[in-house]
Amino acid sequence: MGLSGSLSGISFSGIGSGIDVNSIVSQLMQIEALPLNRLQLRKSALQRKSEIYGQIRTRISALSTAAASLKQASSFNGVAAKSSDTSVATITGTSGVTAGVYELSVSKIARAEKISSAPQASHTAALGYEGTAVINGKSFQIGASDSISSIASRINELNIGVTASVLNGGAGNAYLTLTSSTTGTTNGIQLADLSGSVFETLGIISGTKSFRETVGPDTVRSFGLSNGATVLSSLIGVSSTGSFTVDGQQVDIDFGVDSLTTVAAKINALETDTTATVVKTTKGGKEVYSLELKGSSAFPVLVDTDGLLNALGVFQAGKQNTVTNAQDAVFSIDGIQQTSSTNTISDLIPGATLQLLKGDETTPLTTTLTLERDTSGAVKNIESLVAAFNGVMDFISSNSSFDKDTFASGPLFGDPIASQVVAALQGLAFQDVTGPEYKNLTQIGITLGTDGKLSVDKNKLQEAFTANPAAVQKLFAASGSSTNTELSYVSSTLSTKSSGSLGYSIDITQLATKATMAGTTVQTDPSVSEILTFSGSGFSNTEVTLNVPSGGTAANLVDLINNDAKLNQVVAASLDGEGKLLLTSKRWGTPGDFTVKSNLEASTDNSGIGLEGGDYTNALNVAGTINGEPATGLGQFLAGNKGNSKTDGLQISYTGNTLGFIGSMVFSQGLGSFADSTANLFNASDSGILTASTNSFQTQMTELDTQIESFNLLLKSRQETLRKRFLAMEQAISQLQQQQQRLSQITATR
Repeated sequence: MGLSGSLSGISFSGIGSGIDVNSIVSQLMQIEALPLNRLQLRKSALQRKSEIYGQIRTRISALSTAAASLKQASSFNGVAAKSSDTSVATITGTSGVTAGVYELSVSKIARAEKISSAPQASHTAALGYEGTAVINGKSFQIGASDSISSIASRINELNIGVTASVLNGGAGNAYLTLTSSTTGTTNGIQLADLSGSVFETLGIISGTKSFRETVGPDTVRSFGLSNGATVLSSLIGVSSTGSFTVDGQQVDIDFGVDSLTTVAAKINALETDTTATVVKTTKGGKEVYSLELKGSSAFPVLVDTDGLLNALGVFQAGKQNTVTNAQDAVFSIDGIQQTSSTNTISDLIPGATLQLLKGDETTPLTTTLTLERDTSGAVKNIESLVAAFNGVMDFISSNSSFDKDTFASGPLFGDPIASQVVAALQGLAFQDVTGPEYKNLTQIGITLGTDGKLSVDKNKLQEAFTANPAAVQKLFAASGSSTNTELSYVSSTLSTKSSGSLGYSIDITQLATKATMAGTTVQTDPSVSEILTFSGSGFSNTEVTLNVPSGGTAANLVDLINNDAKLNQVVAASLDGEGKLLLTSKRWGTPGDFTVKSNLEASTDNSGIGLEGGDYTNALNVAGTINGEPATGLGQFLAGNKGNSKTDGLQISYTGNTLGFIGSMVFSQGLGSFADSTANLFNASDSGILTASTNSFQTQMTELDTQIESFNLLLKSRQETLRKRFLAMEQAISQLQQQQQRLSQITATR
């Protein structure tokens, strides 16, 4: 309810009903509403200020985002990778890759194997064949009603890195084709008829067998399975039993009981010159486990009596209709000859990946590969920081105007918080950084103008990058350095303060150790079946069980643990000086703690761990102080405690073996972190100056809303009271008028 019109307009048009009650009440209420108008004006001013602060916060958030891109060293390690002939090969590089120029020559590219069946009468007709076939380590059943189409579907359902397709060329020209999903000669398709002869009858394989993969002049290797310790029936999908001979000695195998590890143990138990091991390799990007058989000077003499070595992929029947042979890539780089099972080469040039696309065996195809530092990304990030800085300054300036003639001013004129923002950002422009060659922005071509904004001299900035890119990086990114090579900087937070040139002293009071568990007895007899259960923080407090088969040695148990895909990520097994099983965490400190229990009492025919576990030594975390302030260790990492005056959030790594003072860490927050912490000073959700002010405005507006609502209720009540009083007055006047009329009538009759 607002005040409007002239207060002198209140008038009486006459006595009795001639009074303009509505006009009188309306103008009286305008007078009553004057305090309400003042409340509404206060709320509008707060709302405007809150909106202005909100826009400052938005621009400071943009500054924080730009600063965050410069806090990390990786932002400055861009690389430009080029190939002079992208039809031959391409190259990509990761941040930090070393610059270089390489001459690549490609003779062959890697190819995947593709095999076809002999022509069949129809792609849908029942074949009438029955049997169990194995493809890439997985078995499947084939029935008399199966066609090549249903066989293709069944193979594709196995999801074993082989694509089965059907080509329907008309009557008598239907084909089943098998294509490996991985390239390279060692990744050819493994095929076997375990029972029946379906693959052979289809014309996919022949009856002649040879070693599938040889490793040197005396070693053969089976097809790779997903686990070396799991029973073969679970991996291959069939429970077969039978035997084979090694150098004339028989080995009995049961797929329902044996694993690759126990098969190796049975071979090693023979009195022959052949040794067996389970090896872990990477095929098609996955870790696989293979049975490797090594003769004393030549290949082992193996007789596959019941086809089990064929099923395991030690032997491979010949392939009758090869469409494309499996082929390794053959190439040279700077004259050094190389081969690869894949066309993607990521381990030749550190930090770079090659993609081979085309080759020629007769006249190798060539291309020049170039890797060089690319600073364009870092320059763009620096320019974004400058633009965000100027965006804040522009907004504050445009809203802080003052007209000396009209005395009109912007909403931020004389505002103390806006002045704090300007002062803090100007502090960033003049801030010096400890350590690097470039200590402030002016040295790399960024200057503060009289208008309060930054400008970038791109030529000088590029010259700084060219002259010393590491120094530019350290100017912006948080960094730490030490003369002790066993002491390294890991990370920091916005709360970490720069150390100055002397650095923070590091004192170590306790070294990090690894947890160990040793068996209490030495295994001297062949093992009995045993179940070991692993748990603890190293295993994320979940249980992992290991089934130890009978008939093995202590060395076999060590291999079994070290080849288990889950266990070997957390612990390493060995035999101690007495021959007892020794388990050692692969992680330092308490993150590597583990427990192991057996289902058997410790004895000479088992692991010696026992029902309650073996002799366990707890892991210790590194302990010490940073700059004399308390720090918390985790493994080999030591971090300054929250609330420390200087080292809050500073994390270092110590890999040495010396206690006491071991060196100093010179830490620089960097201008990127300084800008981010400046933005956080104003925008932090819990303690930011602008955040707190905006919240205060909101609280005040809420209180004003309550006052306005109460005042409106009071005005409404006041208006009703006035109307009632005027009504009573008018009724009284009317009664007086009536009495006057009656008196007049009486007087007139006399």
